[in-house]
Amino acid sequence: MSTYATETALVKDERGFGMVEILVSMLLLGIVAIAFLPLLIQGLKVSQLNTTTATATQLVNQQADGALATPQNCDAFVEFMGRPLVSVTDPRGVVLTPHITGTTTCPTVYPATVSIRVYVTNPSGSVVAETTALILLQKAHA
Repeated sequence: MSTYATETALVKDERGFGMVEILVSMLLLGIVAIAFLPLLIQGLKVSQLNTTTATATQLVNQQADGALATPQNCDAFVEFMGRPLVSVTDPRGVVLTPHITGTTTCPTVYPATVSIRVYVTNPSGSVVAETTALILLQKAHA
């Protein structure tokens, strides 16, 4: 057998990837995948937190808009402050409870502004979202 034929036979036998190369590449791919796993987990946690925060912010905005849409008299404002607030469950199943604090007594001089604080808490009592608004009252009665 000639030298050329032997070299050609060796080249034909070594075409493609061998088992060792495949195992090494799989090992490297596995190491890279494991390195990215904490990033994936952290991304999922942040996404879940953002879902709750977005729902709470929307709830705060709804309550604040309701206060601003109230007729500009003290009777309507006191009635608004006394109404019951309904808890909301976000897409993750977290129950969010809205709260409104502020004065429920009418000012003595009109026009006047009253300050309210609207906030939403989660089941552990932590505030998830909040805002403060000033409400203009033009008169005491409708």
